[in-house]
Amino acid sequence: MVTMIGCILRGTHSVEQAKSYVTYNNGRACYSHQKESIDMIFEYLGVSNIQEFSQCPRHAMGGLVDIVQNIDSNFTAEQFILELHLLHIKKSTI
Repeated sequence: MVTMIGCILRGTHSVEQAKSYVTYNNGRACYSHQKESIDMIFEYLGVSNIQEFSQCPRHAMGGLVDIVQNIDSNFTAEQFILELHLLHIKKSTI
């Protein structure tokens, strides 16, 4: 889901395309899209690394969570934060 948010922010996918992608590909994306998505989310939030992201107040992520909820209405801010952390760890190990 985090990767799709980055794609929406970059303008490479619409919300409808993201819904379809998440449904048919289980949200999997290649490494370059993962990195680009993390970078775009950091830019959107005005942070430069995972440590700054960790200190970012939850209300600052409201716009991102709103986008996510257009794709999956049950997705929460906590899930977004956890998924971004996991994606960042995965990106760091590749």
